[in-house]
Amino acid sequence: TFQYTARDLSGDQRLGVIEARDVTEARQLLRAKDLFVSGIQQKASQSRRGLFRPRRVRLGDMVVMSRQLATLVRAGLSIIECIDVVATQSESPILARAMEEVRLAILGGSTMADAMRKHPAIFSEKYIALVQAGEYGGVLDQTLEVAAEQFDREADLRENVRLD
Repeated sequence: TFQYTARDLSGDQRLGVIEARDVTEARQLLRAKDLFVSGIQQKASQSRRGLFRPRRVRLGDMVVMSRQLATLVRAGLSIIECIDVVATQSESPILARAMEEVRLAILGGSTMADAMRKHPAIFSEKYIALVQAGEYGGVLDQTLEVAAEQFDREADLRENVRLD
């Protein structure tokens, strides 16, 4: 995991985290995103997570990702830019990688819903159906917000069940 500082094509500074085998690969991945690296360093490991990677994406990460996407779509950014920002800022390497693959599939001509279907361990059929409805209806920001609220309720319910 590498933390980086870079500038995008418009000259705006971007901070983020990226997963790569080494610094060279990290730089190549950032260049592929049209980012010009001004600083990069390996992130210190806080635990032994490298050995025991999480198998699933936490509900909290899905809430944050959905809300960020909704906000960015509402702001008028292209879906490619929205997904790139979310992937770059995600704290979950699994979710970041999946979103990057979704972005590449969209660039290849897929719809967002079809691209997400390739990741059934991360995106449920309900989530994909909401995205598809949002794409077709032109209200993607609203359906993503609904998805975020649903994930939030589900996380609260799970927390309440654990406490009881």
